Amino acid sequence: MVVQSSRSPLTGWDRLAVPSLLLLALVPYLGALANGFAWDDAFIVLSNPRVQAGEWVAALRAPWWPDAFTFSGSGLYRPVASAALALQWALWGERPLLFHAVSLLLHVGVVLLLFGLLRAWAPRWAAWAGAAVFAAHPVHVEAVANVVGQTELLAGFFVLTGCLLYQRWLASERVGERVLLLLGVGASYALGLGAKEIAVTLPALVVLITLIERRSLVRAVPAVALLSAVLLWMLSLRLQVVGSLRGEVPAPELLGLPTAARVWTGLGVWLDYARLLILPIDLVADYGPAVRFPAGGLDALVALGTLLLVALVGGAWSLRIRAPLASLGLAWIVVVLLPVSNLLVPAGVLLAERTLYLPSVGLACAVAAFGSWFPARAPVRAFVAGVLVVAALLALRSTWRVPVWRDSAAVMASLEASHPESHLVLRAHALRAMEQGRTEDARADFERALRLVPRHFSLLTEAAQFEALVGNVERARELASRAVEVYPGSPHGYVVASRVLLQTGDPVAARSVLVEGLRVADPMAPLWTELERSRTMTQSPP
Repeated sequence: MVVQSSRSPLTGWDRLAVPSLLLLALVPYLGALANGFAWDDAFIVLSNPRVQAGEWVAALRAPWWPDAFTFSGSGLYRPVASAALALQWALWGERPLLFHAVSLLLHVGVVLLLFGLLRAWAPRWAAWAGAAVFAAHPVHVEAVANVVGQTELLAGFFVLTGCLLYQRWLASERVGERVLLLLGVGASYALGLGAKEIAVTLPALVVLITLIERRSLVRAVPAVALLSAVLLWMLSLRLQVVGSLRGEVPAPELLGLPTAARVWTGLGVWLDYARLLILPIDLVADYGPAVRFPAGGLDALVALGTLLLVALVGGAWSLRIRAPLASLGLAWIVVVLLPVSNLLVPAGVLLAERTLYLPSVGLACAVAAFGSWFPARAPVRAFVAGVLVVAALLALRSTWRVPVWRDSAAVMASLEASHPESHLVLRAHALRAMEQGRTEDARADFERALRLVPRHFSLLTEAAQFEALVGNVERARELASRAVEVYPGSPHGYVVASRVLLQTGDPVAARSVLVEGLRVADPMAPLWTELERSRTMTQSPP
């Protein structure tokens, strides 16, 4: 594709493009340096023995979640992200400031890569505009200000690296250079897949780039073939380490839903995607019930979400000739969001802002395409001024949002302030009331939360232990049994059920539950430990 002339009506300003992008990528997120570990950081970083031992090589052959949180047929495999966290811990230990500094540098790297990619298809000012909106966008705060968000940043970095190398590969005519570039694309794909599963979309993005470059799709065959081989290799590694290709277990609110209901729900969420990308004012740490509910059928939200998805696909198709970069932007959003939208496969969350990090590159492409339509001096100045105002507003919203991820208490306080109806808020209230001895309040909050997410594994086990503690035997057994039914492969459910039965004075049934767990659950170590504990407590052989 022939790029528009790089001669800009804003020649003097051109020299400020990269420095201004650096400022927009850094300044709104500087507050993250004061953040600690929050939310999933507690499990992935602070409760992960491989990370805390700094065993970054061992992390390459280990599941993403620590052993205590995985079970047969579940879990994720993110070796690059796991090794990166373990290496950081080995270098500086429990110093969250330095973890957050790495996250900021990764975000800066992604912004610069995006700017370089957009420069292949748009004038400098237009490429700057797209990268500027991406750099300051508030929907990225969860990914940049939370340590576990490095998965999104690493995946974005390697996917954009692969795209940039592929674009150069298409333009190159030298055999040696083409070989090196193609190998670089393959390596970027492997690293991206090792960071997060959303990188699986790179082959489709390669096809889209081929189309925007006005090349025959035959040119993409070597790259797609190489990427397919890399994908098969990574899947084989995943199967060896995790024992499954299924991926993470579905979100609790989606468990047990028929496929049609899950698809309806996924279609309705596209309205949320659009709102978060275009008007990111109301930002939420968790979009589970009652912030968002699964769809019960074809309602208004589902219909509007479907129309939006159709419009995106139709717009991408109709603009492919006269506005190829805009077409790429719309198609990018659709392609990269599909794996996390619950339309193709169940995802671990109904909606999460962090998953919009890489898809929002499509928005940047659309902004750059819009800027490309202003070739004259005056309109370009007006366009740049408008983007500066928008970027400043986005940066202010990001700056305001960053402290929410200071620690888990701050995240929960923010969620409670904006959405007190959330099941996570009710769960937190129940646990607090339980600690304070307010039995009836704890029971009421547990029951309200369970009505929202009746198949939430952690909520069921916590409520079961609470009911056993206060002597409500039948309810405790019922809840523990439901937890085992939800995730029969998890040893934790059997451990909780056994402890509930011990508390209710039935050691024989308690040991029987553990024996059943040994038959179907994995890993077995927690079950053997609990079996020995129950034997010691009852002073009788199993």
